[in-house]
Amino acid sequence: MIAALGIVFSFSSPAFAKPAPASPKTEVSGLTVYTGGRAQLDAKIPGGTWFWDEGAVELTQNDEGAVVKALKEGSTRVRYTYGWGDQQFNLTILASALPQTGQDYTPVWALAGVAAFLLAAGLLRRKWKKA
Repeated sequence: MIAALGIVFSFSSPAFAKPAPASPKTEVSGLTVYTGGRAQLDAKIPGGTWFWDEGAVELTQNDEGAVVKALKEGSTRVRYTYGWGDQQFNLTILASALPQTGQDYTPVWALAGVAAFLLAAGLLRRKWKKA
């Protein structure tokens, strides 16, 4: 800046300009997972910190980032922060593809086995009577 005769002249040169400070960068990605399912979340920069809703997902850190296991239906966000930014993973958790009904088919299979045995015994008895 130069001041002459009460007039202020200002100039700037790209060679002398200061670089703009790095602003925090946020990367967002979305995933869909079924209840009980797992998904790998990859961390771009190692050494950061994970934040998650413990009621919605279970998070286990590994060399590439973290694995989340979906615990309940709904949506949640998992964040990974590092020095100058963060990554956000928006998770949509759907009900299991095959819901657990609590039904037990063991008696049905047991009855089918008994019926097959009695049928085979009856056919063998009939064959032996004719012989």
